[in-house]
Amino acid sequence: MLRRLGAGPYSEDSMIDISTLDRVAREGEKSLDGLLRGVDTALFGLPKIFLEESVAFYLCQGQTVTVPKAPTKGLLRIYSTAKQFIGLGEVLEDGRIAPRRLIKMQQCLQTVKKLV
Repeated sequence: MLRRLGAGPYSEDSMIDISTLDRVAREGEKSLDGLLRGVDTALFGLPKIFLEESVAFYLCQGQTVTVPKAPTKGLLRIYSTAKQFIGLGEVLEDGRIAPRRLIKMQQCLQTVKKLV
């Protein structure tokens, strides 16, 4: 028998047991959606930055960007100024931010449409 006591930033007290999951599943798909956490919750240990739309445009195109007052090394959580999670970035040796995993592609597409 295996009993999980935690996984990454998630502790046992925030987990949902199988009987609760079964009960909620019978209530419908919308009820199950209410149990989901944002994809960025797994990255809470990383610093975050907020990008102006014009900067997010280039990042969403896969380009590196310069962000004033950004951390100087490591991985970052990247958000739009509307506080929507865009993805994971990495600070390069020259201080620019490179996209690593863009999660919020819909947000990227909306940003591109506004600026084109």
